[in-house]
Amino acid sequence: MADKSAVKSSKQSARALKERRAEKREKAIASILLTRKRKS
Repeated sequence: MADKSAVKSSKQSARALKERRAEKREKAIASILLTRKRKS
């Protein structure tokens, strides 16, 4: 049972990391679009 819970927690943390990276990527893309709009 302990092994299963450890695997579950590791999967959850990995998923959280992916979500955080996705958020960072979206913010970066949004900022790039904003700067492009400002320049043009």
